Amino acid sequence: MPAKKQIQNEKRTATYPAATRMADLMLLLSKARVSMPLEDVCNELCVSERTARRYKKALDDYFRDKLGYDRDTPFTLIEIIRSDASERWALRLPEEERPDSFQRVLSVYVAMLLLKSLESTVLQEGLHELWQHASGTMKPADKHMLANIDRKFRCTGFGRKSYCASNRVLEDIVTCLIHQRKLQIEHREPAKGKIRHRIIHPYTLLLHRDSLYVHAWDESRSAVRTYLIDRIQSTLCRDESFRYPAGYNPDGLTNGSFGIFQSGEEKTMHLRLRCQTCLKEYLTSRFWNATQRFIDEKGGTFIMEVHLTNLEEFIPWVLQFGSDVEVLEPPQARAAVGERLRDAANLYKG
Repeated sequence: MPAKKQIQNEKRTATYPAATRMADLMLLLSKARVSMPLEDVCNELCVSERTARRYKKALDDYFRDKLGYDRDTPFTLIEIIRSDASERWALRLPEEERPDSFQRVLSVYVAMLLLKSLESTVLQEGLHELWQHASGTMKPADKHMLANIDRKFRCTGFGRKSYCASNRVLEDIVTCLIHQRKLQIEHREPAKGKIRHRIIHPYTLLLHRDSLYVHAWDESRSAVRTYLIDRIQSTLCRDESFRYPAGYNPDGLTNGSFGIFQSGEEKTMHLRLRCQTCLKEYLTSRFWNATQRFIDEKGGTFIMEVHLTNLEEFIPWVLQFGSDVEVLEPPQARAAVGERLRDAANLYKG
């Protein structure tokens, strides 16, 4: 009787069929591009959910020991993803052992294309290293998909800037941004081209229309200002630190602008534009401002409405559409655009 009780208390011993099914489970999940529903896993292996969970636990325990993890360290080889009433399983190898999927490698490559203007800078070099690592750890069976990738995915780069010459400036800005250190800059003013020495607290590195800017607290002005990276001639990281403001909101700086030009406390203007049908797809499929609104009119034209506090970037933007966009209101915006169009027309008289 005691001997029988001892046998009942022993752990279930793995059998040959169980071992092969655990191997099948590993193979099944490794081939999956995404996670698999638990129900599909059980159907493929012809086992119950209870048995599948027992296999999972055995694999988790085995690989925890094999990879040298402490028994008290949380570790899972097969991750459980729960959503509502469903449960999905996915194979999760340790980061240093995990082959990168083609989708992840492709995402890195496309990011490199989109950020081509940062080539040969500290920001793009890190992305290039990530690409080298990701493509180097792909499954051997997937590497053939990288063939001709430079021809399958392209970016024209039309009008693209190059920040190669600004790499040192970018390095210092990123360093001071991350470590919250004050930065001394030599800044070339846009109007007169005069060089000003300033001490700033970098708050945000901003990419806008292929150009880089830094939102920063300017000690001499006691206010947040936006500096175009191209106009920063030199930088020097200072040993002094600053406290990143808890209430700082980068979006709040440009809420009333048609881009990033800071508007201060000017009165909000309600702009209405009549646009031709040929621009509908182009305008309505893009984000221009948080207040934008589109209203269809009879005959195919449509109205674009937006609330702004300044016209600094709006006027150059609307001029590109020529006679396909008419500014209806407010009067000052209509007059400003009309004046610029007349000046342009005068250049071509005679």
